[in-house]
Amino acid sequence: SFGDMLWLPWVWELRPEIFDWVFVDECQDLNRAQLEMVLKLRARPHVDRVITGNWKAQVGRMIFVGDPRQAIYGFSGADARSYANIQERTGASEFPLSTSYRCPVLVVREAQAIVPSIQARPDAELGTVRWISEIELHANVSEGDLLLCRMTAPLIATCLDLIRARVPARVRGKDIGKMLVKTVKIVSERDEFKFAEFGKHLLAHTEAQLEKLRGRDDTEAQTERLYDIEAALLACFEGCTEARDVGELCEDIQALFSDDRPGVWLSTVHKAKGLEARRVRILRPD
Repeated sequence: SFGDMLWLPWVWELRPEIFDWVFVDECQDLNRAQLEMVLKLRARPHVDRVITGNWKAQVGRMIFVGDPRQAIYGFSGADARSYANIQERTGASEFPLSTSYRCPVLVVREAQAIVPSIQARPDAELGTVRWISEIELHANVSEGDLLLCRMTAPLIATCLDLIRARVPARVRGKDIGKMLVKTVKIVSERDEFKFAEFGKHLLAHTEAQLEKLRGRDDTEAQTERLYDIEAALLACFEGCTEARDVGELCEDIQALFSDDRPGVWLSTVHKAKGLEARRVRILRPD
């Protein structure tokens, strides 16, 4: 397994290939085995001459890039103290990456309320920040806009509203669509299932899944995800009014999701990492 690939070299004291420069991205997500492997990659003259017969002219350098506030991979074994562990193990000097090269001045000013250290680049344009109601949204959306939300359900409801208003819109993430379709099919297999009562069966399915989580530790994220899936599917069922059965509902859901950019793209914040747009809307900022 992938876990064995990291653990056994440590158990057997194997040495990987060494390098003068080692660059590690997203270092806050390293688990202990990964950190041990990474530290072995660095060239160390007094050791390498003995083991390999090759003399390195300089001690290897390591660059770790990361953000302790984004340490969210605990479920896969990542060490929550990874960032601090790296500093303790290496005595690394810390250099902030505090300049935003994407956002205009007024957008950065909004972000400073949460992250005071962030700065706009010296030649950044002023930009615009506006707060509008959801009622005003449809009249203010134009082609090329990116609409973001932390959760999926509000995106689906808004996307369906835009489509009804003849605005070409899709939700980013075919994999999300596939996951929702899979859940629809699971719900449809419940005893005495009736399509007209899909909402009732969905609620029962969600409650059954929540029951499995009760009594376990660290289930907050999983619980929140179950509620989001439930709300998203209810929005699909109530919004796709022409669907007459499970098959047609699944087709409508798949049509809502795309990884090819349409006129207006809606996306969770997570799915939008790395994307850019001239105008970005944030739904439900609360």
